[in-house]
Amino acid sequence: MSIRFFRIMEFKLPPEVVDIINGISSMQIRGASKIAEAGIKALSIVAENSKVESPEEVFEELDYVAQKLLATR
Repeated sequence: MSIRFFRIMEFKLPPEVVDIINGISSMQIRGASKIAEAGIKALSIVAENSKVESPEEVFEELDYVAQKLLATR
């Protein structure tokens, strides 16, 4: 198992980000502009609360969340 994969497996989404992902999936959040705003908010929450040490690891977390957001629709 690579270090990157291990870190992503340990990464826990903040509850507010989970709520955003679920809101988009369930169509409680709808409309292109509201979905975009929610996605930006989710990414900024992850970036602000990141506990990793390097910029590369922050980008890995952001990419993980971005993929989760893209999979909602």
